[in-house]
Amino acid sequence: MSMSDAPKVAPSDAGGFAPGALLGPYRILRRIGVGGMGMVYEAEHTMLRQHFAVKALTLEGLDVAARKESAERFLLEARVTSRMRHAGIVSVQTLEVDAETGTLYFVMEYVAMSPVRREALVASALGDATVWRTPAPPPETEGQEALSLEDLLQASKARGRRINPSLVRRLLLDVCSALAYAHTFGEGVLHRDIKPANILVRPNGRAVVADFGVAKVLGEAFRKEVLRHQDRSLSLRIEADGRLSRMVPGTEAYMAPELLAGGEPTPKTDLYALGVMAYQLLTGERFSADSLAPSALGLPKAWDLLILGCLRADPANRWADIPAFRRALAALPRRQAMACLRRVALWGMGAVSLGALAAGGL
Repeated sequence: MSMSDAPKVAPSDAGGFAPGALLGPYRILRRIGVGGMGMVYEAEHTMLRQHFAVKALTLEGLDVAARKESAERFLLEARVTSRMRHAGIVSVQTLEVDAETGTLYFVMEYVAMSPVRREALVASALGDATVWRTPAPPPETEGQEALSLEDLLQASKARGRRINPSLVRRLLLDVCSALAYAHTFGEGVLHRDIKPANILVRPNGRAVVADFGVAKVLGEAFRKEVLRHQDRSLSLRIEADGRLSRMVPGTEAYMAPELLAGGEPTPKTDLYALGVMAYQLLTGERFSADSLAPSALGLPKAWDLLILGCLRADPANRWADIPAFRRALAALPRRQAMACLRRVALWGMGAVSLGALAAGGL
């Protein structure tokens, strides 16, 4: 079948593209994700015979203002992420408009692995984590599956076993490196939606940050420079139809108190979300005002201090920045870490509510 013979669009109640449809040279294989601004597909490049992740902008059901906002965020995500060069951030290869359907889409690396490797990593994460320290097998093309930290949490719950804390530390170090890079890229890029579902795992066991769809670019000059080539015809097409309210960036369960109160995002709001995710990975539970300290759930007390430093209600009382948290996290296994962390003077928290401590001034 030639490209011109293949189905271009498969309309459905949810919209989107069916397997076999083409977006430029990319043949859709299956849908692998849905976001506020678009759908993500596993697709094969028809000439290269390699698999990629393709994110296509969807505007159905949005009013004019929301459509403009969605398109701008979509462009911002593609253009900013394509410029960032970090092993811990999913790379974007190209941004295109499909000539036949007019669909705006961008192409990313497909972070996935064989089902055998995936199951080996999941089983090892709930055990001694030794597989995570072994070299990844040669890459495969067919039958690959993604693995996110949300998948690990679901497996942990289903199998009744916690994720190995040493592995949690390693994964958090990877995420910290990526966020520290983003926070200093240009005038600064805030992710604004750090959560387990947005952290993927490579076949070699390293964590990679995905979905900068609601990212905030700091610095008006940098933002204007990134968006300066916005196509006027796109703006006209966006205004054609649709109804829905404007989107609120982020995921509420991972939002810092100042964001929920209507404040502006800062690097410390990403830090807070990272702390919520860290607590969830360590304990298997979502953080709340009634959450117990990790040590009350059988983990070393040093984790209490690390996590609390992310979750303070007052941003001024959190870790100074992502690199500061990463340094403390990196020091965790070493004897020197104890002297550093004792200065926080919270060793006696026991079964005290971590949420209450975070809300207070201790």
